Amino acid sequence: MDFLWRVFLYNTLIALSIALIIFFVTGELSFKSIVINLIYSHAIGWSLAFPLQYIGKIYYDRKPLTRALLLFLNLTLFGALGSIAGYIIVNQILYSEMVWLPWWKILIALVVSALFFGFLAFVYFEQRERLEKTISNLKEKEIEQERLKQLRKTAELEALRAKLNPHFLFNTFNSIAGLIRINPDKAEQMVEKLSAFF
Repeated sequence: MDFLWRVFLYNTLIALSIALIIFFVTGELSFKSIVINLIYSHAIGWSLAFPLQYIGKIYYDRKPLTRALLLFLNLTLFGALGSIAGYIIVNQILYSEMVWLPWWKILIALVVSALFFGFLAFVYFEQRERLEKTISNLKEKEIEQERLKQLRKTAELEALRAKLNPHFLFNTFNSIAGLIRINPDKAEQMVEKLSAFF
């Protein structure tokens, strides 16, 4: 779900950015131009979003040149499909009376913009995935370090217990042996206390 919201936001920001650029260049901004930018941006953006999400994973083990070529071909193919979808929605369904350029010039311009924004999106999604993997690896390392600390403490306690037990028993038995001759009742109490202790 997070991916869908990011794609929606990314496409909308691209459309609004293009509308602002057009406004600064021409000095005109209309509701119609904003709608057209939104339609084209979302048509192209959604056609690129899902392939881009998987291109990095599928081609990750390929050589950089092969990977770049496959990325370019995917961006061109899906960018063209999104461009055609946007063209049909805008020029055939919503605003059929509007024709500014021949369809093939519009398609070329849209495919070029799809390549540009698709590449930016690819870089964004790939860097985000690398960041998430790095964070995940750091969390795993922290958990492993905590587990190792616990194991170290347990080992230290066991080592201490192993050192103390023979020494403790040796001293206690010597004390009891010494008390047997001097104070047998006290020696008996010590044996009872040692028994209760264990």
